[in-house]
Amino acid sequence: MKKACLLIVDVQKGFDDTNFWGERNNANAEVNMLTLLGAFREVGLPVFHVQHQSENEHSPLHPSKLGYQLKTGFEPKDGEPLFIKSVNSAFIGTELKETLETHEIEHILIIGLTTNHCVSLLQEWQQIMVLACL
Repeated sequence: MKKACLLIVDVQKGFDDTNFWGERNNANAEVNMLTLLGAFREVGLPVFHVQHQSENEHSPLHPSKLGYQLKTGFEPKDGEPLFIKSVNSAFIGTELKETLETHEIEHILIIGLTTNHCVSLLQEWQQIMVLACL
């Protein structure tokens, strides 16, 4: 059986800052993502977390800001790895690729708040990684 995982990308409080990011178009994203997260945990499928750590001191995602924190309900549980990144892709400068290989993950469901930023870029990198292995 092919193994799947849930990869939660940058579900952080800082994305609620509309003055910085603008209005969101996905008001129900958190509810839907929590449903998926609950389903993965219930059946024992792996869950991996990614958190953006901005190097820009003015960003809501800078570690000195409240917005750096993961949103309530999206905190990793025991055994769920957390990858901290400072660029758009979690494959750069982290052990994500190696961890996916160690867990023999073949399918990744990627979810997050900003698909036009980190999620789409991560998906592109994931496709490149798969192609590189063929």
